[in-house]
Amino acid sequence: MILSLILSILLAGQGASGGPAAAAPACTYTQGADTIAVPGHAFAAAPTADGCWLFVSLNGQGRMRGVAVLKNVAGRFTLVRTVPLRDNTFGLSLTHDGALLMVAGGDAVDVLSVPRLQGEAGDPVLGRAAEGPGAGSIELIASGDDRLLFVSEEQAARVVVLDLERVRRGEFGAKAVIGYVPQGLAPVGLALSPDGRFLFATSQRMPAGATFPTRCQAESEEEGGGLHPEGGLSLIDVARARTDPAHALLAVAPAGCNPVRVGLSGDGARAWVTARGENAVYGFDVAGLTATPPRPSRTRYPAGDSPVGVAVQPGSGVVWVSDSNRFSPGRQGELQSIALAPGQAPVVLRSRRFPRDLAFLPDGRTLVVAQFGSDAVQLAPVP
Repeated sequence: MILSLILSILLAGQGASGGPAAAAPACTYTQGADTIAVPGHAFAAAPTADGCWLFVSLNGQGRMRGVAVLKNVAGRFTLVRTVPLRDNTFGLSLTHDGALLMVAGGDAVDVLSVPRLQGEAGDPVLGRAAEGPGAGSIELIASGDDRLLFVSEEQAARVVVLDLERVRRGEFGAKAVIGYVPQGLAPVGLALSPDGRFLFATSQRMPAGATFPTRCQAESEEEGGGLHPEGGLSLIDVARARTDPAHALLAVAPAGCNPVRVGLSGDGARAWVTARGENAVYGFDVAGLTATPPRPSRTRYPAGDSPVGVAVQPGSGVVWVSDSNRFSPGRQGELQSIALAPGQAPVVLRSRRFPRDLAFLPDGRTLVVAQFGSDAVQLAPVP
């Protein structure tokens, strides 16, 4: 009943099990714990599949706006170049063939050539797919077959679907936009199921009239006072998004206060959502979300102060989150493991100011942390 009502509102408004271990990367990381300064606020980091390169999005007033390129040299990552872009940059996504790096830039997506970022002759910036003023693009992810690009538009309350095949042909205008999937307020996090069938998206709040519990406190003065409804975890049909994005939304489940990121277990059985506004992480049973009708089931795990990033360790399935402390200026953040198997002891690692997005190097043992408030990238070996 709840899901049906939420779907009608949105449409009208137009311990995990890890997957198999990955093959050994071409470039081995051996440095151990390390922190690398970058010339701007590090928002997200994307390692290449061979472990040889690491791309970092940068933003901030008076700082570098663009992409930092780090190279694995003799087992240690070193900053080798920066590529300036017009606007602040946010989320990153590599195509699965390793040819393109897409960068969310607020009102557009910058498309960069990976070979040129790595040193091949030519301008690495191939083009800019405009989304329009006020879109607020923040996270993005390519479909499993690299034919589509999904971008969460935080200010426009939707996920835009771009035609990557057109983009590869140099069509960066309106023809590259297939359509939009409606979302709740302030959509941010995106994750793809391992089989490529489903896209998961988080929205920080549900719209007025939704029947999700109204129990969440405003996180900052900018949001005003009083309580607001929980946010949502959306389930999107990728195949339908190719032809009819406006009707590709399959289900929306309550996801706690201000859910901001989502990650999938290696086997696709669990979706993990950081609920920043209540210092918690929710684990969702994906089978329940994809059932007809949906039967959402979630488990709540306590986290530290304002968790943002989430990453599931390949092979082990251990869930790692970044406790950002983002609303406590000057305070250091932490990294912690949650949802552990019986007998496993939780691990807490130190970070610096505002650890944001998380990823794993291909070795499956090294956590990459974008330290937004410290203008750095942290490499943290984990158990």
